[in-house]
Parts: sequence; C-alpha cells; structure tokens
Amino acid sequence: MTRDRRAARLDRFEVERALAPHVDPEWAEAAILELRLLGVAGDRIGAALAEVDAHCLDSGEPAAEAFGDPVAYARSLDLPAEDASRRGVLLAALPPLLQVLGMLVALAGVTALRRDTSLEITTGVAAMVAMLLVCVAIVALRDTAVLRLLIHHPLVAGVALALAVGTMAAVAALGSGTLVALPAVPGLVVGVATLAAATAWSRRRHEADESPLVAPTGPTPAWRGARLTRLLTIWQVPATAVLLGAVAWFLA
Repeated sequence: MTRDRRAARLDRFEVERALAPHVDPEWAEAAILELRLLGVAGDRIGAALAEVDAHCLDSGEPAAEAFGDPVAYARSLDLPAEDASRRGVLLAALPPLLQVLGMLVALAGVTALRRDTSLEITTGVAAMVAMLLVCVAIVALRDTAVLRLLIHHPLVAGVALALAVGTMAAVAALGSGTLVALPAVPGLVVGVATLAAATAWSRRRHEADESPLVAPTGPTPAWRGARLTRLLTIWQVPATAVLLGAVAWFLA
C-alpha cells in the first residue's frame, strides 16, 4: 500500500479512531452509520462506541467476535432517537421546496432571456412543480428510509430517481397551456433570489440541527456522513440549477 493510499485510509476512519481507537474502524463505521440512520443523538453514539472500545481494550477481543455484526448490535442497543416533531420536519422541508421552485423559475428565465421572449409558466410546468413538492415532502417525512435506500441500495435508488425525473419531464412537456407570462429578466431575478435565499436558510437550519458525534473525552472530528448529508441537502439544488442553466442557455 502506497503512502498516499495509507494516508487516505487513515483519514477515512478519523472519526472512528477518535471514538473507539481499539475497535476495527470498519466495524465502528458500520455501527455509527446504523445508529445515525436510527436517529440516535451524537453523544449517545459516542458513549455506545466508548463502551465497545473499553471492552475490546480490556479483553483483547475484536469487536466482531465480542459483539457480532455491527448493524445488528447497533439495533440491539435500542437507543432512543432524537425528538423530531411533525411541525419541525415540515419546516425542514421548506428550504428545499423553495430551492426547487427558485431553480425552476430561474431556468425558465434563462430560456426566455436567451430566446428574447416572456417567461411562461405552463400547465405542464405547474404539474411538474406539484409533483416535485410531493416528492420533497415524502423525502422530508421519510428521510431515514430514503437515506437507508441510498446507502444500501444505490442502484434501486438511481433507477427510482431516473423514473421520477423522466415522469416529471414528460408531464412538463405535455402541458403546453400558458398560466402566467412574466418579463424574462424580472422572472430570472426572482428565481435566482429565491434559490439563494432558500440555500442560505437551508444552511442555517442544517447547522442548527447538527448533532455531532461526541466521545466521553470530548468532541470528535466531523463525521463524513454528516458532511455528505450537508453537501447533498444544501448544495444539490444550486449545483443542478447552474448545470441546467448552462445547458438551457446553449440549447435554447
């Protein structure tokens, strides 16, 4: 193994080594992931891993032999999940909803500006927006199930996403009746402003809702799963908007 690959492997398990230095990091990684999916708070996860680490240090047993499968062990702990009211979940869904709406208006504005026409909201686009709102609400209300699907069955998740996008695109293309017509530049500005404001809101909410992994000895480095979730939650829609905006500009 080269020095660079060894360094990358060590960096990958930085959090696991901080929480449980005497536990196989791959075992700890699987246990942490399952506990996160179960909605357990970061301090409780840290305490659970500390107990496993203490046993492995005292007995010399590997965690796999002492505690078995990490996923099954994480579930067997039956640790309480963090409280999340329905109102709080729905509020958490608002920023991504506004991001999607802002992106759609901005993309329509880019196309209208390129073609020197007015920005038209058609019946197809309105129906697509309604479908998007339903999809985002489902993801917000069933975020654990969605995340579990993405992690454990990425192929199925990819096919489902492709089918959803294809269906929405077909609905948007079939509805040609104009509901609203706006000037291109003001519409584009409104769309970009809505997208930017919603992204800032999403970032603030995500930072406020974070539950970092905490060992009994103190805070640990940020869990990469949290970084990935944050990246997808906050920046996925803006990145998609930039990409689709560039495509729309050159194809319009």
